[in-house]
Amino acid sequence: MPRVAKKLETRIVNYADDFVILCRGTAEQARAAMEAMMGKLKLTVNQQKTRICRVPEESFDFLGYTLGRCHRVKTGEAYIGTKPSKKRVARLCEKISQMTQRKWCWKETETLVGELNLVVKGWGNYFRLGSVSQAYRAVDVLVAQGKLQDALDAYQQGLAIAKHLAEQDKSNSGWQRDLSVSYEEVGDVLVPKGKLQEALDAYQQSLKIRQTLAEQDKSNSVWQRDLSVSYNKVGYVLETQGKLHEALDAYQQSLKIPQTLAEQDKSNSVWQRDLAVSYEKVGDVLVPQGNLHEALDACQQSLKIRQTLAEQDKSNLVWQRELAVSYEKVGDVLMAQGKLQDALDAYQQDLAIAKRLVEQDKSNSGWQHDLAVSYEEVGDVLVAQGKLQDALDAYQQSVVIGKRLAEQDKSNSGWQHDLAVSYNYLGNVLVA
Repeated sequence: MPRVAKKLETRIVNYADDFVILCRGTAEQARAAMEAMMGKLKLTVNQQKTRICRVPEESFDFLGYTLGRCHRVKTGEAYIGTKPSKKRVARLCEKISQMTQRKWCWKETETLVGELNLVVKGWGNYFRLGSVSQAYRAVDVLVAQGKLQDALDAYQQGLAIAKHLAEQDKSNSGWQRDLSVSYEEVGDVLVPKGKLQEALDAYQQSLKIRQTLAEQDKSNSVWQRDLSVSYNKVGYVLETQGKLHEALDAYQQSLKIPQTLAEQDKSNSVWQRDLAVSYEKVGDVLVPQGNLHEALDACQQSLKIRQTLAEQDKSNLVWQRELAVSYEKVGDVLMAQGKLQDALDAYQQDLAIAKRLVEQDKSNSGWQHDLAVSYEEVGDVLVAQGKLQDALDAYQQSVVIGKRLAEQDKSNSGWQHDLAVSYNYLGNVLVA
């Protein structure tokens, strides 16, 4: 076989009875030579596991790794590299799941953690080549299914792996970024579980790493955007905790980044959208602080960007809905300022978009709910203006939608509550 390998300009990599033949344009001849050699040795080739793979267009698995096209975290540049195979990731998740089942709850915590650490560290050591960040995505489905504790357990195991790898090579920016993502994912699960301080701690750990990465290479837009996201996550928890000044500081730090990125490339819709979101978050915190003028400026900046995006692509329903939200936010601030006609104009723009969205997909309950809220907001302004009949018409439209939603899902307490509120608004106008 060595003579044939040299003739065909191939290289053979093997471990036990598994092997790969690497070649350039001679794959068919190499396979034929390999099968002929196996025949002479009276060995059978497993045809189901044997195939010709053209890299980088395709990828293949070998010894637990998937080899094929990867992308560098820093530049996005494509290269031929390695990552843990899907089977090995699934096997790790299954192993962790088995080790954390309730039947093992009799074990001492330290013992169980020690056993898990052995598995995680062993896995991390074996798969230390290449990027493992995508492997951790296998547990995302647990979040989507609402299995928050299972997701948290899995993310924390992923975090342990990421910590181990990052500690081994602190200069490896890919592993540092993976670690920041792991902290962020843990925080994302802790928030809906109501563990806000723990979530804040996780987000701040992620933020710290991303600050370091962004400082190392200020031209790396991916790392800069990651940093902006971290500031927003920290700001959200602080806002939820009622720490409005600290939340505002975090949101304003986040805002600076998309401002710079959007200025660099005004045609980049992702960065423009990020900028709109950042302005909106700043406005949301300024309102309860009583800074209505600054809040209005921030909301209008967000609105202006979303108007441009929605005009660029009228078929993009996400951008259309975000534009409706911006009109609603502007209307809320104008209402608080007592500028009733301006508020009504903004709410009516919101209502017009909500109507168009519902018309496109009448089965979308989220858009139906948005439309009901829009009618209520219009009704609120009309009441303040003394236009009671117009307000009554708006509230009745909201009630019709609310009844339909509540009837569709009688177990949805939110919709039942919204319907009750709509009836109250309607009753208030009738009494008046």
